[in-house]
Amino acid sequence: MSPSDFDIEIDRNACRGAGVCVRVAPRSFALDSEQRSRTLQPIKDDRESIQTAADRCPYFAIRLIQSSRGAGSSL
Repeated sequence: MSPSDFDIEIDRNACRGAGVCVRVAPRSFALDSEQRSRTLQPIKDDRESIQTAADRCPYFAIRLIQSSRGAGSSL
């Protein structure tokens, strides 16, 4: 599955700016001026790195959601 097959959802209320996502997938995530995670466009990390970033978020603030563009794939 390529990055275009899923959307990244960040719960900004849950995010506390630990930065794990930025360290694991630095070409897809950054911390903004409020020290909250945001996605960079276009997404440039591979799906495995992005999934690892979501899995390692200590606040469970990142979810990958199958995009309607990615018909037939599952996360």
